[in-house]
Amino acid sequence: MKKLFLTALTIFIFNHSHAQSKIIKTNLLGLSLGFIDLSFETTIKNNNTAMLSIVSYSKNQTSGYGTSVNYNYYFEDHVLRGWHVGPYIGILGLKNNESSLTSFLLGVSSGHQWVFDSNFTLDVFAKFGLTTGNTDKVNYSPNGLTLGVSLGYSL
Repeated sequence: MKKLFLTALTIFIFNHSHAQSKIIKTNLLGLSLGFIDLSFETTIKNNNTAMLSIVSYSKNQTSGYGTSVNYNYYFEDHVLRGWHVGPYIGILGLKNNESSLTSFLLGVSSGHQWVFDSNFTLDVFAKFGLTTGNTDKVNYSPNGLTLGVSLGYSL
């Protein structure tokens, strides 16, 4: 499954290499929640971006992998900078010693992203979403509000 996600990310990056602005970033706050994620955000037109995220989860004997796609609208004149809002959809596969679960995620995210002169980026965001499936079986509860802080690099 990990190879599938890496292949999807590679295809996404090459298909959008014509875009003027791109950011590769990771959510540092997610580390405290058991997530390791890598995201690639690219301009699709005007103040709109698409972001592909690949995540790995491991906490309390539960582990898994997932991916999500975000659409972001930026309110500022400069895409990839300033306040943004948009929907996301994803899939997450989890397992522990007793059971496994494939869960679908749906929600909305909002935040503020800064791009510094050094091309480093900082994105502070909040997500509100719902997850399908009985996540109690795998000791995981992603429903509700999630906060994040991503550091990245603008290409």
